[in-house]
Amino acid sequence: MKKSIICPIMLLALVHGQALAHNVSLNIHNTLSACVAIYIRDTSIHANMLLANTVFQLRKPIGECGCRSALVSYDSVTIVNTAPQVLQNGLIGISKSGNKTLALASEQALVTDRQIQLQFRCAPAL
Repeated sequence: MKKSIICPIMLLALVHGQALAHNVSLNIHNTLSACVAIYIRDTSIHANMLLANTVFQLRKPIGECGCRSALVSYDSVTIVNTAPQVLQNGLIGISKSGNKTLALASEQALVTDRQIQLQFRCAPAL
């Protein structure tokens, strides 16, 4: 009985688990580089979304880089027919160093063989 339960669970993990995202070229534009270093460890596809496992290494509080809070805004942008196209944007809190997963695109097909520019800046004031 245990064998029949384990096999379907393992099959689900294989079918719905993370897959490596190939042919994804990323360029980081970080206006907060004096305060936080940002590195992409790897990318993956999950539920057809392109995700980036991202490392944030805090050098000093981002308030010293002009931000009014510990919130950082990001855009994932690609070029389509010479025009910039925002694929995804988000808001993340950076009060300490650590890893975060960022959504780069809601559909894998939007970024096939295209370069993505990841832009980071202070979040707008509320």
